Amino acid sequence: MSKNIQVVAVIVVLVGILIVGLALSPASSTNDDLIESGGYIIKENIAGFQLTEKITGEEALAQINHLHGQSIDIDAGYILHYETDNEMAIIWISKSTVQEDAERLFHEMNDIMGGSQMYSNHTEVDVNGEKIQYVFGMNMDNYYYFVEDRVIWIALTAGGGEQFLEEAIDTF
Repeated sequence: MSKNIQVVAVIVVLVGILIVGLALSPASSTNDDLIESGGYIIKENIAGFQLTEKITGEEALAQINHLHGQSIDIDAGYILHYETDNEMAIIWISKSTVQEDAERLFHEMNDIMGGSQMYSNHTEVDVNGEKIQYVFGMNMDNYYYFVEDRVIWIALTAGGGEQFLEEAIDTF
């Protein structure tokens, strides 16, 4: 094989690898802008709601602890604010070291909801084939569940954001 053919073959292989790599990267497989944060991919846009604020690290942990009224045992926290012109959604993600800790936190929260004065209408609902908890409070529809090592709470402007909820559950 001549040197010219070898050089062309190497270039073709390298271009092929580059094309495959670009096709498999998350940013090129979707039109949404993505942000990687702590190993999770956080979409900048979900169902027409734009990410307007992302709180992570110690600040997120402090706010999550404040909401619980006590320090809870989690390793990381994320608070994501999304908005449209007339609707709002907030997602709180609490990450534990192991699934058992997330499951315990979920059940503790769930036990409190039945007697809560801040939240009402506690019920289990089916969204995208997933059983999640629903409560109404602070003039928002609130949904919460756990998956693997995370507890996720999604609050939506009352009466809106059904598509947001479905896509957020698929994402987180």
